[in-house]
Amino acid sequence: MWQSSKRMESTTVAPSSTNTPGEKTGYAIGMLQASTAAGTVLGPLIGGVLADLIGYREIFFVTAALCGIGGIVVTVGVREEVHPGTEGAGHGVFDNYRLMVTDRRLRLVGIGLVVGGILLAPE
Repeated sequence: MWQSSKRMESTTVAPSSTNTPGEKTGYAIGMLQASTAAGTVLGPLIGGVLADLIGYREIFFVTAALCGIGGIVVTVGVREEVHPGTEGAGHGVFDNYRLMVTDRRLRLVGIGLVVGGILLAPE
């Protein structure tokens, strides 16, 4: 559960910090941190109460519905602002893969991550 919230947190910080005006960036990231902490604390409590009330199987349906609604809200409601003069300033996915293959140190890190993932995978 904790790992899932940390992955979600890392995917929300970048768009929040780039699309928030400079003077409000700290507030936006603070709200993200507070909501992550609140979810970590309140999630198991609310989930446990709901599991007792309606059962575990129904909790999966509720979670699937909430994830679907969240996906629709993000797809429809979130728009990334493009600032003038920044088009093409970033690197594409294939540029990152090319760097991973050509740089010896990154190649070793990548191999280590794959081997570590295989060795530490649950049986």
